[in-house]
Amino acid sequence: MGKLKKYGILLLVVTLFASTLISGCKSKTDSVKTNTDSTKTDAEKDGEKTKPVEISWYYPGEKQEDEQKVWDKINELLIEKHNIKVDFKRLDWAAYDEQIKMAIAANEEFDICFTANWSNNFYNNVSKGAFLPLDDLLKNEVPDLVKALPEFLLTASEYQGEIYAIPNYQSIFTQWSLTVQKDLADKYGLDLEQFKTTTDIHEQMKMIEPFLQKIKENEKDLYPIEANGAYTQLVTEWIPGTNATIKSGSDELKVLTYEEMIEVLKPYRDLYREWFKKGYLRPDVATIKKEDRADKSNLKYAVWWEPYSPTTKSAAENKYKIGCEVIPVGIPFIAARAGDATMNAISRNSKHPEAALKFLEILNTDKEIYNMLCFGIEGEHYKKVAENRIETVEDSKYFPNSSWMFGNVFNSYYVQGQDDGVWEATEKMNTESKVSPLRGFGADLSSIKNILPQVAAVSDEFRNIEFVYVDEQDKYDTLLKEAKEKIEKAGYNEVVEELQKQIDEWSKNK
Repeated sequence: MGKLKKYGILLLVVTLFASTLISGCKSKTDSVKTNTDSTKTDAEKDGEKTKPVEISWYYPGEKQEDEQKVWDKINELLIEKHNIKVDFKRLDWAAYDEQIKMAIAANEEFDICFTANWSNNFYNNVSKGAFLPLDDLLKNEVPDLVKALPEFLLTASEYQGEIYAIPNYQSIFTQWSLTVQKDLADKYGLDLEQFKTTTDIHEQMKMIEPFLQKIKENEKDLYPIEANGAYTQLVTEWIPGTNATIKSGSDELKVLTYEEMIEVLKPYRDLYREWFKKGYLRPDVATIKKEDRADKSNLKYAVWWEPYSPTTKSAAENKYKIGCEVIPVGIPFIAARAGDATMNAISRNSKHPEAALKFLEILNTDKEIYNMLCFGIEGEHYKKVAENRIETVEDSKYFPNSSWMFGNVFNSYYVQGQDDGVWEATEKMNTESKVSPLRGFGADLSSIKNILPQVAAVSDEFRNIEFVYVDEQDKYDTLLKEAKEKIEKAGYNEVVEELQKQIDEWSKNK
């Protein structure tokens, strides 16, 4: 009887194993099948088996005249190589954030979307369950993707122990630069060497002042400098998914109260207030948001901010079609979640998550398809001048200048203005930059998820506070007090307390 029971168990195991194999085989082909009717011929069924899987991808970007032509060519390659077809849902930069939020809120069925810590906010979305966890798919479906990306990069999209997006591999250190129109730098004798004498951010910003004065006096059609809040990322480090910060460059893992954060930012806000008084900033700076993107594209600024890397100069020159000088500001560092500034996530409502992740693997491993998306069609939008170097065709109808948003930039062609070895130099900066003491920390936001939107709303209300009551210090001080009261009422102190508790616990165990 015992032996019979043993054989019965063995038979059950074998049956289950066979069943698993059959279902596993089905799952591998489900993504390329459509429902078939038993009355259809074998030829019809065979035709349906080879029908490409169609996935959709939302991402922001400026419209390119030949984009559909390029997308069609990419789809030819994707179908031929991988039996996948992509519906490229590019949205204008100004519209992207709002439209993708609406698509997610409406539970629209799509497959992939661009997400970041600053656009289509990754942390808000993942806390609401909008994105699919990818750990199992990464283990089983895309070995080449896992090999192509360093392990530390994938952890940038971890949330409560699971990976929820694929970061685009590029420079992951944080540093900003002042980018200057070269003809103006030459015309007014801007001394670039002086900026190398110090790494103090405030001092470097002050050094540009005489140049700004000359622009104001002599270039009436230009704004002297863009009022970008880049300095905040240089002197404070945001705790991902929140409006809370620690002080950059400090090994002390202290979450700053709102009052402490204001004190850290005060010298820079005071400088911007001074620049506003002197006419170095555009007069509508207090209300301008993303609308100045067009002004930057149309070269309305003599000086503007760009994230710094060894490719910044060539990227700016290719984008704006002028000579540029680039001035690195501050010291580069690797933030706690470096890599979360440019990612692609798979929607929880995706019907084809395996194919969607396969496409992201392709963008990170297939140089032909990646570079076509970046630069267009060879002979029409660019010409090859060496094995790994291209030159864009004059008046090209396709140059999105968004390689950093599409995949692994280390697979990119070199373009005019880029020196050979720039990718190696970028990788060197990735590995040698100072690492944040918070690296590896991921906050559990579940207990404060209802507070965070209220805090964010108050932060946005007082976003350009330095440009209000510029000539009336008493009123400005009153406004600062009001901002503090409102954000604390929204629950900011609870956020600080919860994050500090988690960081203290994490630091004990790391």
